[in-house]
Amino acid sequence: MTLPGADSASPKPAQYFRRKVWGVYVAGATFHIWTHAEVLELRRYGVEGVMPIVVPPQDHEWWLENSGYATLEALVREAKAWGVPEGSPLCLDIERNQSDRMLAKSDVAHAWAVATRTHKYRTWTYGAWDYLVNDPYGFRWVAVWPNPTPSNPTMPRGCNAWQYANRPGEGIDLDIFEYDRDYMTPERGVTIPREPSIKSHSEPVLHSIEPASGSSGRKVPLTAGGGVDVSGSPPPTIAQGYL
Repeated sequence: MTLPGADSASPKPAQYFRRKVWGVYVAGATFHIWTHAEVLELRRYGVEGVMPIVVPPQDHEWWLENSGYATLEALVREAKAWGVPEGSPLCLDIERNQSDRMLAKSDVAHAWAVATRTHKYRTWTYGAWDYLVNDPYGFRWVAVWPNPTPSNPTMPRGCNAWQYANRPGEGIDLDIFEYDRDYMTPERGVTIPREPSIKSHSEPVLHSIEPASGSSGRKVPLTAGGGVDVSGSPPPTIAQGYL
């Protein structure tokens, strides 16, 4: 069971309708930090859950020193100063141009888990599956854009959210999120949306297809209903701690 969602670098009010979760940027190396008023506006359009996102520096290899802990801890403090409440998820955006250069991906993931849990946040990471498979410490938001875009996406095995399409003309990415998880509210509280989205039935998709440019860059087998099959890798072991 999933919730329909999206994320965007800046506010896109025309796209908020029919979305239950929205990803917003609250700290780090992004061109726009969402304001409290912009996040609160999501409520008017029916968005119930908010996924706060932080972006590490893009101009140097910050992960080389102590697995990037100092950088990651600073990002958490910046998000906390913005107003992300304790108990909320906090998602680290790891783009492929950086994760492909990380030799010790699991160490970086561990550093992020320590940084978030020290401040009592839920540990989330967005990235390509090749990075997330090395992260047993928190929740996984995978970026894979199949072509054609599935009309009835279902959650990939081993993941907690899926960014399944990019809509550059609309300025958003399309996502699905697990419905029984903690999310920040537009008012900067914490909530657990429990009503799954209503999905229409579709014919099973059983073939492998090539992802669109900019996604994971490998063929992605689909399961019946439009979900990505990542079952060739073991499911995540959620570590004990503040999850």
